[in-house]
Order: sequence, then structure tokens, then C-alpha cells
Amino acid sequence: MIRRTLLLARLETVLFLREPAAVFFSLAFPLLMLVFFGGVHGRVGVQGARFIDGYFPMVVAVSAANLGVLGLTLHLAENRARGVLRRFRLSPLGPLEFFAGHVLTSVVLLAVSLSGPAVVTLTLYGPAPRFRPAIFLGVLFITAYSMFSVGMFAGGLPISLRGNQVLGSVLFFVMFVSSGAAVRRDVFPRWLAAVSELNPLSHLADALTAGYTGRRAVPVLPLVAVCAGTLVLNLVTSRTFDWEGRL
Repeated sequence: MIRRTLLLARLETVLFLREPAAVFFSLAFPLLMLVFFGGVHGRVGVQGARFIDGYFPMVVAVSAANLGVLGLTLHLAENRARGVLRRFRLSPLGPLEFFAGHVLTSVVLLAVSLSGPAVVTLTLYGPAPRFRPAIFLGVLFITAYSMFSVGMFAGGLPISLRGNQVLGSVLFFVMFVSSGAAVRRDVFPRWLAAVSELNPLSHLADALTAGYTGRRAVPVLPLVAVCAGTLVLNLVTSRTFDWEGRL
């Protein structure tokens, strides 16, 4: 089982690297975000801390959402439209190995995509003074798994390829905007602030920031709620995942 999972992860990684546009937006885009905004505001003080100390965790959260909610959704939908998922189901590869292989691939790609921003941040600015690595990495694992689970669910829905594409794009855009990655959440209008409270990426970004800066306690209850919601979503995905693609 482990061998088949690793072989699938290797295959998916090679196929991903053959797509220049996907490589750019998944791997280079987070680095460009950090270089642009960090270069402008990096050492500027915001509420007693450097801007970069709050922005780096946000880049980490958005990168996970980009690979999971957007990238994985589109990848699964395109494979189903081409009949690849149908052939997978007829192969000795089981559903658990299929899902584990794709999650492992996404983890590797996320690690690669975050290596550039991490090197730039640590080299130019240094870590946050109260950086708590163990907490940060633990929250990063929860963030990655949650976003990949959303991608598996959205990409596996029995709808048309165009429907999956629209759904993945809308989910990512709503998560991105309402998480505070584009505009700070403290300036949101009331309706958008309410949306942000329902956005798991908002709470995951807050937890990543808390672990990276160490300026406040990690929001445990929101994290527990996100984990519980992710497990429920996994169960739903196991029932709704469309292998055939008849639409």
C-alpha cells in the first residue's frame, strides 16, 4: 500500500511539473507576493510588530489554499473529464491510496512553494522574536490537511468540468478575500466580517500568526472546530466522490 501510494505521488508530481502555468502560480506566486508586499512594508511597525511577521503566516495559509482549494479541485476535475479517475478505480489502487497519494503530492508541492518565502523572510528579516516552531508547524499541518480536504471534496463533486472550475475559483476567491490576505480584517464592513468568521482560512491564518509571532494565545476552539469540520467533510467526500464523470 505504501509503495503504491509513493509511486502515485511521484507520478502526480512529475505531471504537475510539466505544466508551466501551474508551476508558476503554485510555486512562484507565493514568493512574488512576499517579495512585493514585504519589500514595501517589511519592517514597518503594525501594532507593535513588524509587518512581515504577520504577513508571512498569511502567505503560508494562502499557499495551502491555492494548492488545495484551487489546484487540487481543478486537477481532479480535469482527470475525471479525461477518464483518468475511471481507470484508477479499475486498477489495484484503492481509494485510500488514491487520496493519500494526492495529499502527499500536495504536501511536497506546498513544502517547495513555501521554501522560497521562508528563505527570503528568514534571510532578510529574521524570524519573529517569539517564534514558536512546534506550534507553527502543527498548525501548518492542520491548515494543509484542511485545505486539501476542501479540494478533494470540491474536485470530486458529480458536476461538469466547468462547474468544478467555477466552484474551485469561487471558493478560493472568497477564502482569500475574507481571510484578510488582501485587506486587513479589522477594516472589513460588518457583512464581510461575518463572512470571515465562517471562513476556516481566517481562523487558520490567525493560528499560524499566533504560532509565528508568539504575541497571543493560539485560538484553540476555532482550530478544534476546523478539525471537526474537516473530518466531517472527509466522510462526505467518501460518499460523494465521482469517479465516472458521466456529465
